[in-house]
Amino acid sequence: QPSWRQGEGWHLSSEPSLSIGEVEGDSTRQFQQIVGLVRLADSSLAVADAGTNSIRFFDRAGQVLHTSGRSGEGPGEFRALQALKRVGTDSLLVLDRRLERLTILGPSGTVARIVRLPTRFVSVNPLAQGKWLAAEEEGFYGATLREDASPGLYRFPATVTILDSTASSV
Repeated sequence: QPSWRQGEGWHLSSEPSLSIGEVEGDSTRQFQQIVGLVRLADSSLAVADAGTNSIRFFDRAGQVLHTSGRSGEGPGEFRALQALKRVGTDSLLVLDRRLERLTILGPSGTVARIVRLPTRFVSVNPLAQGKWLAAEEEGFYGATLREDASPGLYRFPATVTILDSTASSV
């Protein structure tokens, strides 16, 4: 039984309210591997593309504002962009799996801080009180990979860690 009254439920439009991306044409509107999309307080969007190791910012009408990041190992550069999350009102958390670090970007895409991680996390999610929940590699395998296992699906163990977001290195 729904918790809303008749006529109060969500409705999906048959037409998108915004469309970003092109198969041919403007390269700033072409994507290779989107790993995160965040709507900021002013309704602009930040889109993380692991294929180009960059974050592109779009206004509410879908026009490109600017691009932040590129392939590399320096500040504001990425080797394996894994995720993009919103932190606070307009800051962005960018997880780089290969460099084992988080980059915190301001709303304009400038690097505010870099946090070195103690291990290769595959996900980091903001929590309350300035903490982040980070998880290491996890996955599943079938019993055929282990001779001593009964039939079924098994989960690799994963370590979950709570990080202090105010630290410069954890």
